[in-house]
Amino acid sequence: IKDIKDWEKVSVILLLTLSTLGWLSRMYVRFRQRQRAHNVAKDLHPFYNSGDIRKATQYYVTTHFQSSPPSQYSELIHSHNVTAREPLIPFFLQSAFSTDAATDQGDPYLSRFYMILAGSGMGKTTFMINLYLAYLKQKRLGKAKYQIKLLPLGHPDVLKYIDKIDNRVQHFRVVVFTCRTQFFASEKEEPFETKVRKFGGRHGFHTFVKLYLSPFNQADIKQYLTKRYGVLESKKKEKALQIISQSPSLMVRPMILSN
Repeated sequence: IKDIKDWEKVSVILLLTLSTLGWLSRMYVRFRQRQRAHNVAKDLHPFYNSGDIRKATQYYVTTHFQSSPPSQYSELIHSHNVTAREPLIPFFLQSAFSTDAATDQGDPYLSRFYMILAGSGMGKTTFMINLYLAYLKQKRLGKAKYQIKLLPLGHPDVLKYIDKIDNRVQHFRVVVFTCRTQFFASEKEEPFETKVRKFGGRHGFHTFVKLYLSPFNQADIKQYLTKRYGVLESKKKEKALQIISQSPSLMVRPMILSN
């Protein structure tokens, strides 16, 4: 009996130790996130603050893209069945932002101008903040050498403002816009050609490469819940999964899932 009681004491101590270590680990991660958000917010002032950075990065799940609009399906969740998904940040860091890809001598299937399209709540701003941070990390590691700017076009005359910027970015290496698909009645009405002329023996105007954000799939949803609740809050995670199972089509939107 004494051995059993001693073992129970050891078990309790181990459980408390693991709980404490888990709590300290989460606190350290949160501290690092706050510190990083504060530093980055200085560069993005006055457009974004440290709270915006933390919100975009704390539970971030890798953004994927696809070549066809998910909105063409009656339910967003069905787009996963027939459309291939690819991680979006690696595409930009390894291809679109690479030295050769952004020049006229690069891959003709790449471009200097990209349009990220998605519906409301699909994570466009979250993606852009995380892309910005990922590129800064590449610079710190000596894998990137150019400057990067992140500017929200939340202006009342946003279309006129985009048009002005479009005419001023002819010397930028790469320009990435994001836009809601709701602004266009159909895929045919989405922007295709810029007003920036091609040079170096190439005729016409530069065109947009259109990339559509993919809705969350089941793996994305589980990854988000694991990041949000961790191991110690398994009951909350189970309850969240039950709620999601009752409305799976709604939860493929990151913004709805986060609430």
